[in-house]
Amino acid sequence: MHETIELPFCPRCGAKSFKNGAFKPWFCESCGFKLYSNVATAAGVFILDEENRVLLNQRAHDPQCGKLGLPGGFLDPQETAEEAVVREVREEVGLEIQDLTYLASFPNQYFYGGI
Repeated sequence: MHETIELPFCPRCGAKSFKNGAFKPWFCESCGFKLYSNVATAAGVFILDEENRVLLNQRAHDPQCGKLGLPGGFLDPQETAEEAVVREVREEVGLEIQDLTYLASFPNQYFYGGI
């Protein structure tokens, strides 16, 4: 069972219109700010073709919207990094991947929305 933490005020504008649903981001109806409840655990994947070219995608959302990046994203609750990259690649580029090989891990500082 996952706890829902109540936040009475929006951390950006201070409004009392901060709403949350299970496994969904908090959303401020006043300023539009979204706050995701996670520990910023994310996974990315290098996908190489027969000529060893790396697949990149264009980021659809902030931060860094419009820039190139590796397919990947945040882990959902109770999801492994491997499950996350398989899901993210399917969602972002429409490919089914398998036979993953671990490369490395790094600390992640994820600044979003000024918070």
